[in-house]
Amino acid sequence: MSITKGWGVQDYGAVEDLALIDYPVADPGPGEIVIDVEAMALNPLDLKIISGAMREVMPAPMPFVPGSDVVGTVVAVGDGVGDLAPGQRVVASTWNGALARRALLPASAHVVAAPSWADATELAALPMAGLTALHILRQLGDVSGKRLAILGATGGVGLALIQLASAAGARVIASARGNDAAVVTLNGAAEAIDYSSEPFAATVARLHPDGVEILVDLVSMFDALLASAAIVAEGGVLLSTLFGPDPARFGDRIKVIFSRLKAEPGDLYRVVEAYLAGTLRANVGARFGFDQGPDACLALRDGHVVGKIVVTAGD
Repeated sequence: MSITKGWGVQDYGAVEDLALIDYPVADPGPGEIVIDVEAMALNPLDLKIISGAMREVMPAPMPFVPGSDVVGTVVAVGDGVGDLAPGQRVVASTWNGALARRALLPASAHVVAAPSWADATELAALPMAGLTALHILRQLGDVSGKRLAILGATGGVGLALIQLASAAGARVIASARGNDAAVVTLNGAAEAIDYSSEPFAATVARLHPDGVEILVDLVSMFDALLASAAIVAEGGVLLSTLFGPDPARFGDRIKVIFSRLKAEPGDLYRVVEAYLAGTLRANVGARFGFDQGPDACLALRDGHVVGKIVVTAGD
């Protein structure tokens, strides 16, 4: 076991409770690796776990160090890890422990080798956003030629989905606020809807009175989803990554999918390869040094950053 520095909480609470702690990192067991962290990216899930909102389905070990997207160098491997070795650079998706200088990870399908020349902050921005977008697109099936509206398009998942869906032939209609429209357009959106002056659903309904074939809502919850559903054409699909009312309340006019990330083996490899090939952009919206870990979490909570928030451990 080694002791590292990490930003953590001693109990469920608020982001303001984050403190720099001495964080124990166990020696790797079978199927595990330990890495020295270069950079990590935050996700909304981190804040939900800190608050205790996920305690029934994802109880957190205390002290809890957040962070699920991470890039680093392997320093030790456990038994049965045959494809990774000390000194190798990796990018990984986990569910906790990355907002630290060292992390213990399962050497699963969601840990892949990364070239030394690739930018650590961009690599860190890829896993959760890319995996979620890939899973959404897999659930939607063939989107070619269809109007696909995205509410919540300026986050990491939204921007990745714009790219993947556009490449698959969809006409993407993306929500954006003011100058953020340039970002969604750069990522491939055919239409950018500024919701700062008129609600997204109202604008889409006005521009597309017959509705859209697909709506991916990454921000609305419960009854708010019912309002979003109005812009979906009969026979279309509403997909939400959050929580909503009983699907029966939507009637049988549209298909409703409540999506939960279920990445398949090889998915992270596909995401990283797409980035290295230049077909998937890594949208880093803000960079923070390690000493600014709580500031990065506050920026995520405030919700004004377009793209991913990345913390570099070497600073």
